[in-house]
Amino acid sequence: MTPESSPVALPRDEVGAEDYDAEGRFLYPGDVEDAMPEGNLAWWLGVYLVQAISRLVADPARASVHANMPIYYVKGAPRRHVSPDAFYLPGVPMDRRRRSYCLWKTGVVPQVAFEVLSRHHEHKDEVRNRAIYQELGVGEYYWFDPERTLLTALALHPGTKRYRTRRPDAAGRYASAALGLEVGLEDGLLALYHAGRYLEPLEDLALRLRAEGAAALAAKDAELAAKNAALTAKDAELTEKDAELAEKDAEIEALRRRLGRKDGEAREGGSR
Repeated sequence: MTPESSPVALPRDEVGAEDYDAEGRFLYPGDVEDAMPEGNLAWWLGVYLVQAISRLVADPARASVHANMPIYYVKGAPRRHVSPDAFYLPGVPMDRRRRSYCLWKTGVVPQVAFEVLSRHHEHKDEVRNRAIYQELGVGEYYWFDPERTLLTALALHPGTKRYRTRRPDAAGRYASAALGLEVGLEDGLLALYHAGRYLEPLEDLALRLRAEGAAALAAKDAELAAKNAALTAKDAELTEKDAELAEKDAEIEALRRRLGRKDGEAREGGSR
């Protein structure tokens, strides 16, 4: 039974008195240097990954997904931390007040981690962070190099507990067992797919739906305008027919009057 389907109480990483030093300073802050996204692209992709995974995967009552949040993995050693651009944490409920994640409090390791490489910092993600994630037991690790438009996927081998580089499928994507999604590239950027369909960023999705809605309304307006024009033409046709009928009625009435006069004249002639 997976953590997300388990009926038992799920672990929480709540802040306690032991998380402060003698001077009252929080030992595991969320605003450490490496938790800051390295540029606008890394920030945007982190937000995109959190939104996309939250929409389809992470039930907030049973899982959480975060961007640029420090993971502290050694109790009492605040310098021992790593901050993925995004990571998926099944089995630990979402808590918007969470400033950082202390691994020893729950014992739950992220199943998926994402990093966006930046120029002059490749070593951090390709070597240092890889070693840390491998040691922690993060099952899937993806790093995206925007300079080379290159996506690398690593999976933890169950036997050796070491990372192995994965091969993409025919579409250039990687199936994520943890997420139930595919990881790939769309227009040269890191992207997620569900059943082969690209998961659009929320802002793009909103713009597309708004445009589709506007197009649908415009089509509906055009349809109504066409119907109104047809009704107007029908009204004109009926008005014309009414005029013709009125004219015929007038002719018939005039004819009746003439016939009435002739009939009267005939009767007067006969009586003489």
